[in-house]
Amino acid sequence: LFRSRFGERHPDVDVSLVTGNHAQLAERIAGMADDLTLVTQPPPLAVVRQRVAANPYVVMAAAGDPLAAQKAIPFARVAHRAFVLREPGSATRALTERVFAAHGAQPRARFTLSTHHAVREAVRAGDGLALLPQSTFSADDAGDALVALDVEDFPVPGEWHLVYRVGASLSPAAQAFLDHMRETSVRMGAP
Repeated sequence: LFRSRFGERHPDVDVSLVTGNHAQLAERIAGMADDLTLVTQPPPLAVVRQRVAANPYVVMAAAGDPLAAQKAIPFARVAHRAFVLREPGSATRALTERVFAAHGAQPRARFTLSTHHAVREAVRAGDGLALLPQSTFSADDAGDALVALDVEDFPVPGEWHLVYRVGASLSPAAQAFLDHMRETSVRMGAP
C-alpha cells in the first residue's frame, strides 16, 4: 500500500526490501547497510525513528480451534497450549516471552520458525497457537482459515517505525520515502 502510493509519486525510485529478524536488522542499522529500516521495535542504538502505523499483536489460531468461537478468554486458557514461535532474536519472540512472563508463564513451543509466514502456515495446519502482529492476517484469512482469538488484555499494542542511524545522511530517494511515510502516518492518525 505505502509502496504503491510512493511509486506513483516517484516512478523513477526503486525500493529494495531486505527482511530479517530484530537482531539481524539491528546489525544492518548499526552498520548503516540500508537507508531506512522498518522495524516493530527500534534497536538500542542512537536512531532517528518515525512511527508509521499501529501494529497490534493478537493470539492467532486455526479457525477450527475450540477457542475460536469463545469470548473474553482468560490468558491462562491459552498459556498451557502449544505455541508456534518465532526464532530467538526476533521482536515477535521477545514480545511473546514478555507477555508470558507477565502472566507468570513460559510459552510451550511446538515449533520455532523464522518467518511470520511460516508461523501462520503452521497455525493454519493446527500445529498450535501463535502471538503475531494483526498485520500478518491477509485477505486469504477472510475465508475462515485463521482467526484472532478474543483473549483478555489483547490485542497487545505494537507499532511500525522507520529508523535510521543518528548522523546518517539520507539519499534524496530515502528522504522522499521518509517524507511520504510521515505524510501517510499523519493522515492515518499516527503522531
